[in-house]
Amino acid sequence: MSSPLPKGKMIAIQVLSILLFATVSAAAPEYAWLFFILYFVFFMVVMARSVSKSIKKPPAKSELGSPLFREVSVVQAITQDKQLFVELRSQLRFVTLNFVLLFLIIPLITVYNTYLAPQVSGLVSSENYGVFLNRFAVYLFMYVFFIAVTQGLRMLLLRKTPTQPVYPMRLFEVYKKGILLDGRQFIPMEDIECYKPNTERKFAEIKLKKSPIPVRLYTLELSRLSEVLRGVRLDECKET
Repeated sequence: MSSPLPKGKMIAIQVLSILLFATVSAAAPEYAWLFFILYFVFFMVVMARSVSKSIKKPPAKSELGSPLFREVSVVQAITQDKQLFVELRSQLRFVTLNFVLLFLIIPLITVYNTYLAPQVSGLVSSENYGVFLNRFAVYLFMYVFFIAVTQGLRMLLLRKTPTQPVYPMRLFEVYKKGILLDGRQFIPMEDIECYKPNTERKFAEIKLKKSPIPVRLYTLELSRLSEVLRGVRLDECKET
């Protein structure tokens, strides 16, 4: 699945997290579990704030003016898109698998401590490199081992699963200044890169400049919606 953060930033966060976990585990192994809890709580708070900042509050109705296009019957268009339910099942499968993989950590710890940890400890012995570097190497390879196995299984089992999450809007309004989603989220026109209509499935996909996750607008009046989007100077996405 796509992440709210760019792929490069997610990789950097993973690498830094592994180094940080290994350092804390080597320096104070008895407090490592407490650090993990505090770290994940902090990370979730930061992610929640970054998401909330990306959701802009709609301007006052007096500033927006009258809507150029208003769609409240999204459900009728959604029910005609059979492919959507396939995508949602795949999305549910992805979430379920991620949850199940958490329980795989327990047997992986046993496998690592039994077969791999002695090998790593022998290569970076405490006699030659000191106790801290010995522990650091053991924990570092342990976290890398966990991530490699779980992500490898995820890629293997979900290789045919769409990586892009689907979030169909229940209702939306198009204004000259932007698009109002579900009456609470506003996307200014300057934040939109382009739109891509899908005539067969009755939706227009809005691609944003600062987010990898597109917005899907379902409507039975797709041609009129496309005309309105062109009228506010939005370009249709080019095929790649």
